[in-house]
Amino acid sequence: MWVQVAYTSHMKSYVAAVVVGILLFSPFTYVKAFDIGLPFGGYVTFALVCTCPPFGVMITYAPLFLGNALPIAGPLWFPPGAQLYAYYQLGVPTTWNLGSFVPGGICNMLNPAAVAATAGADPDPCAPPIPIPTLGTIEYMGTSMPGASPH
Repeated sequence: MWVQVAYTSHMKSYVAAVVVGILLFSPFTYVKAFDIGLPFGGYVTFALVCTCPPFGVMITYAPLFLGNALPIAGPLWFPPGAQLYAYYQLGVPTTWNLGSFVPGGICNMLNPAAVAATAGADPDPCAPPIPIPTLGTIEYMGTSMPGASPH
């Protein structure tokens, strides 16, 4: 035997909340912002602050593992807005870093020739900047404490 239920405004609100909750928390609708990146890991040997926009830090690794078994050495760019995880040792030599990056990146540096050419005026030392290419741009990264062993 069927029982007829009278829908009230509270019942409609409850049903709407359940439907919205299912849609928001469904594994099919969840999209991670950093899924496009490639994995990397490496030992920090040197860091250089990028002095012209878009600023950031160029971190040089040796060895640098870019998702395969063959280590190389090279720089990656940590831009403003990239996520940094514990232990928050950005660019500190003797730390190990692990994270995600996208290929391509550039660190813009101050141009001393532009400053010398406009001596006495109000120069823009970043016009034009000196671009230093990097192997990639870091999306997110976690660090070890300085001197930590990978074993």
